[in-house]
Amino acid sequence: MSVNEEKRMRWDDSRRYLKLTQYDQILSKISSSLGSGLPKTEWVRVDLTRGRVSAESIVSRVEIPARTTSAMDGYALKNEDIKSASPAQPSSLFVKGSLYPNYFSKKTPILGKGETYYVATGAPLPRGTDTVVRVEEALSRNDIIVVRHVIEKGKNIAMRGEDVRNGQTVVRKGQILDPVDVALLIGTGRTRIKVFKRPRVGLLSIGDELKAFDPDSKHNTRDGRTVNNYLNLLEGYVEHFDSEAISLGTCGDEITAIRRTILSGLLKCDVILTISGSSVGRHDNVLDAVTSVRESKTLFHGARLVPIRPSGIVRVKNKPVIIVPGHAVSAVLTFFTITLPVLNLLSGLPLDSRLFTLSVSATNEITNNRAIEALSLIRLEPLGTSGKLGAVALDWGSNLLSNLSKADGFIELAPHETIKRNQAVNVRLFDGPVLRTS
Repeated sequence: MSVNEEKRMRWDDSRRYLKLTQYDQILSKISSSLGSGLPKTEWVRVDLTRGRVSAESIVSRVEIPARTTSAMDGYALKNEDIKSASPAQPSSLFVKGSLYPNYFSKKTPILGKGETYYVATGAPLPRGTDTVVRVEEALSRNDIIVVRHVIEKGKNIAMRGEDVRNGQTVVRKGQILDPVDVALLIGTGRTRIKVFKRPRVGLLSIGDELKAFDPDSKHNTRDGRTVNNYLNLLEGYVEHFDSEAISLGTCGDEITAIRRTILSGLLKCDVILTISGSSVGRHDNVLDAVTSVRESKTLFHGARLVPIRPSGIVRVKNKPVIIVPGHAVSAVLTFFTITLPVLNLLSGLPLDSRLFTLSVSATNEITNNRAIEALSLIRLEPLGTSGKLGAVALDWGSNLLSNLSKADGFIELAPHETIKRNQAVNVRLFDGPVLRTS
């Protein structure tokens, strides 16, 4: 090797280092760079919108219920007819007829003094009714019922508009629609609503050692190459948070191939996650590949947070390319700390949406010996029979997929911080907590 070649190699290596950025500054960069433009919208059948984000505030144009109805199976009556009812002096009323929910006439029968109607749940009430006595609260024989105690006036009646009023906002813009929201919208007569489009997320695994998973092969792990299972891992989280995952497959470590695959993926994706090749080794070429594209802009490369330190974001063609470390724990924690805030903005949600945190007590001492902030995987376990949960720190290891399978979430520790046993900690959950008995 010549002296000039050796000098050039030293210079090339000297510029390959991580410029570590504080996590709060990373979120600020994400917000300022990606939060200015609204995502695209589309009209979707209302019964297909569970989990989607509403792109409009929706006001009801009807009342629910549309008419005053019985909330119970029972007898509709005037409360004054039973105001003195007691076991010693029960009130007797004549059953004049029956009404059911399928009675659609605008005019209901008129209730006279001492009269009652049998009404099924959801049936309209006779005019003059102010109380419904449940079937089990009345003795019935032939066309006579006997009531042996006073019933509160207005009891067991569902008033018109009691659930939803005309002009009431039933869904707000930016609201994630759950099954109740969908049922409510259907109840108000909506058939289609405007929602934000799901982000299309391209996932690309990088490494000469990788091979695609073959579901029809019995030899996926026998030739010494690594099966591309981390793509499937992140694909699951992408879809869990209502985004569309698009596999871009595997790519070798060569810069030109990485750049070509990313540029092709950006034609059909809103954001791309590159898995591995994120750090500063001589085969870690993702940053060089994306920054070699004209007018690319690096938001950051290097987080002051272990184990996601080699993560980064570069805007390419005005779209974010998220550089994800290639170890399992690092990749998943990068998803929840970096990728999910980006997906929130692209989904029409605030940056900090879909962050589930639970305050529990540490069941063992948790220490960060580093001079840098760190994330620690946490397993939640019941504390005896108290019904409370405790946080158990799992062994460190950025590539321990088995640890991830045991973890319910993670906590952040300051440099050289020690959390003592029984101290309260806030656990950021991957999903709802899983209560384990063993």
